[in-house]
Amino acid sequence: MRIPICTLLCLLCCTLAFSQINQYVVNTWEAQPQLHRQTDTSLPITVLKYIVVRDFARSTADGSHYRTIYKRMHINTKVAADNIPQLFIQLEPYESIKTINARVIYPDNHIVGVPVSKVYTSGKAETIRISPLKLVPGCEVEYDMLVHEVTTPAGFEYMQGGEPCNEATFMLVVPPDMLFRSRGSNGFPDVTDSIAFTGVHYFRATTHHVPALFPGDLFYYNTWIQRTEFSLRSTGWQQPAKDQFLEYVYMENPAYKRLQKEVSKWDFLKNRLPLPTLIYQVEQQIKSQYKLINDPDNYDLSDIEEMLKTKNCNETGIIKLMESVYYLLGIHTQILFTSAHESVPLDSSIVNIELASNVLIYFPELRQALAPAYAETRFPFYPAAWANLLALRCRDTLIDKKAEVLVDFIRTPVIDYTKNNISLEANIDINALGVYDIKLKQTVGGYPGMAVRTIIGNTLIAALDEQYNSMLPTGPIRVSGLTHKMQNGYWDHPPADAPFILESSFKTDSINTGMLINGLVQQYRSSMPPSNIPIEMSYPFYQECRIYITVPEGYKMANTADYKVDIPGTSLGYKITCKQEDNKITIYSLKWFKKDSYNNEEKKVFEKILQADNEIKDKKLYISKN
Repeated sequence: MRIPICTLLCLLCCTLAFSQINQYVVNTWEAQPQLHRQTDTSLPITVLKYIVVRDFARSTADGSHYRTIYKRMHINTKVAADNIPQLFIQLEPYESIKTINARVIYPDNHIVGVPVSKVYTSGKAETIRISPLKLVPGCEVEYDMLVHEVTTPAGFEYMQGGEPCNEATFMLVVPPDMLFRSRGSNGFPDVTDSIAFTGVHYFRATTHHVPALFPGDLFYYNTWIQRTEFSLRSTGWQQPAKDQFLEYVYMENPAYKRLQKEVSKWDFLKNRLPLPTLIYQVEQQIKSQYKLINDPDNYDLSDIEEMLKTKNCNETGIIKLMESVYYLLGIHTQILFTSAHESVPLDSSIVNIELASNVLIYFPELRQALAPAYAETRFPFYPAAWANLLALRCRDTLIDKKAEVLVDFIRTPVIDYTKNNISLEANIDINALGVYDIKLKQTVGGYPGMAVRTIIGNTLIAALDEQYNSMLPTGPIRVSGLTHKMQNGYWDHPPADAPFILESSFKTDSINTGMLINGLVQQYRSSMPPSNIPIEMSYPFYQECRIYITVPEGYKMANTADYKVDIPGTSLGYKITCKQEDNKITIYSLKWFKKDSYNNEEKKVFEKILQADNEIKDKKLYISKN
């Protein structure tokens, strides 16, 4: 989220005297507007009209274009009126506001213009603030704005949000000499063409009664919003991908020799290492020795010789450096360009190179990848939000003794669920006085372990014990004699797939065994996605728990039936068993998610697992005399 960090910089006049900005759809800024009769007021706000126009027909010297946005909202409830004192509209770094009008139309039909200000947030992006809004139930808020877009002739527009919309329209305005591809997604229609007498094409798509789509924990929201995408037909993926690839792999001879000298000093290269370990060590060496600076326009931060001297680099620089070292060591690599699950996925027919902003170094022999410019991951792991997505692959080869760059599409690799584990082993000894002597061993591998390593790496030494305490899946209890022992908590202890281990021991007078079963994953209540949207997880994983309990002689566990769950499934499932022999009790649980996406009948199984988690969390241990 962007947070304004400075005061008002510029007041953009906003009065009723301004004419309609949106010249593409008539009657969007009427001199005497009439309130709409809104029958469905079940939600706080209803969007009456939402119109977005991308205009490439306006002549610009730099090849940029204009974007017009019109929005009119009906305030249905007093809660909405009281809680919306202002509106914020975030722009991208390549966008700048040219003109904007905003006003409120009240139930008695009088109209009040609303001041509009421009504020800067972190970076160079602008945020537009419409304030103050003095709203009442039944009033309508309307704004009309023109934005200058300095970007490639490709993009997308989200046409759905958290409020229902009565009418949503997208228009693409292009001159006769420009041909575009366009496509609607997730229920938004494709555009249809009409031609003005000047030869200008007006491509338009309109849909009515767009339902609200609320964000949820169990799916990637932006992926499923109704949207439209467009790009020039004359552009392809090949050339921009080749250009970016060559920027990462090209190196002049003096820089190559300097790099050879630097790499010869690395001690770990003196021993012959398995390929996965060698790849990891190179990544760890560079990420730990070089400082990544967010300054993409600084040439020195991407020049090999300068980077070797200063140990500073930008994103391009660290990708180039890491790729060059693997080349020097004779390790076969390829470059992948991909998007993220939170964004619009790549599509071979819609060429929007700005979506392919995440870079991976791919090792085809291993079918694994790493993220060179992402500080908090190590091979064979990279950000889970980039996994199992369409990616643009670039690799060099010789064709007729001539170097060529080949470009095609593949999917980014997925780590098998067996590599992502959350395991807990507990030994609980209960004496006749009701004191619990507890020893816990938590083992966290793969992506969950990577997340824990990141937390530990960002924690001060003095605060580590407090951090370990927070990782105990016990809830608030009284303890004594608490100790911790940690293994594999930092990146400098290879390999990356070695699991994080935390061993803890303490005494207490009570323990929630249900919370122990759920371990580090203590999330129970999540709204299921709508029927047309699958459940989407960050990564596949399994969770295992073994609890060994010894009770005093002559006692037994009175509620073994509370610890029985059987939700069978192939790609996901959950099982808990409880056995008792004399004064020894064993509780075993296994939960598995072999995929990162579930649909149809599997969603019902997933919901049962969530319900079982929610029920087991409150289960406690009850013992009684035989």
